[in-house]
Amino acid sequence: MSIARTCYLDASQKEDFIQNGFLKLPQAISPSLLNQLRDAVDGFVALGNQFPDNILVETSARQFVVGIDKIIANSNPLFVELLGSPLLLSIAESLCGEDFFPVQDFVVIKNLGDHNPVKWHQDVITKVHEKTFMIGFYLDPANDENGALRVIPSSHKSNLSICELEKMEYQSLDMQAGDILIHNLKIAHSSGALTTFSQRRVIYFEFMAAKEIVEEAVYSESFVRLRTGLIPNAISYFEKTYPNETPFTWNHPEKDNYVVAKDPTAAIQEVYQVKRNVKAANYCFDFVTNGR
Repeated sequence: MSIARTCYLDASQKEDFIQNGFLKLPQAISPSLLNQLRDAVDGFVALGNQFPDNILVETSARQFVVGIDKIIANSNPLFVELLGSPLLLSIAESLCGEDFFPVQDFVVIKNLGDHNPVKWHQDVITKVHEKTFMIGFYLDPANDENGALRVIPSSHKSNLSICELEKMEYQSLDMQAGDILIHNLKIAHSSGALTTFSQRRVIYFEFMAAKEIVEEAVYSESFVRLRTGLIPNAISYFEKTYPNETPFTWNHPEKDNYVVAKDPTAAIQEVYQVKRNVKAANYCFDFVTNGR
């Protein structure tokens, strides 16, 4: 699917997401966009520890880049275009409603030999609703032996602890390059290390619904307003890059309070200069006593 095409979810897809806590959109990324995203990610990876937002791990054999943080703030404009695209924003509005806002953006990379599995966790603990989620753009295939997301279906609606949830039977969400996977932030999930595939790169955008998140005090109103301001500027950037395409129609209830900057790029950079206090993920910690 082109970056300029909308991808509004239908009633059946939304119901599946609400009930299961995840939704797969097969081959939602066009081959041309897929290649551009791969090149953009690989460009950051090639910089290694010279790029401050690269996250690295070291083994006895070599150093690996396993993540890239704040991709919107960095120099490749493709990620700003993606944030302002009808493709991404129509999905976000489908699930959040019109007051959606972006919380964070990053890349997760698994490499053969990095020995870097992701343990069972929940991204954020919120009340039971479907309006907090991660959208993952898969640049490579993944299966259960090679980094596929493992989930406990419907666990986002459970009151069990993550330590209890991680003992339940999981489902592996095998993916192909070009697929999009959406998962509720509260669903219990993990992923293993690669065994045969060379790498698994996923670009993530996290979204929430402003009204519910402020009422629940997950984030402050000032944080929500700051991050919401990214949307009109990203849309403006998209319009300038794709003047012959129809931009996303942003219907935020307070959109008139957000002014598009003369220089959207500079305005976006300013947002990322503010310290981002993102809520920590919820992992299981088993404390063992020595009997004393």
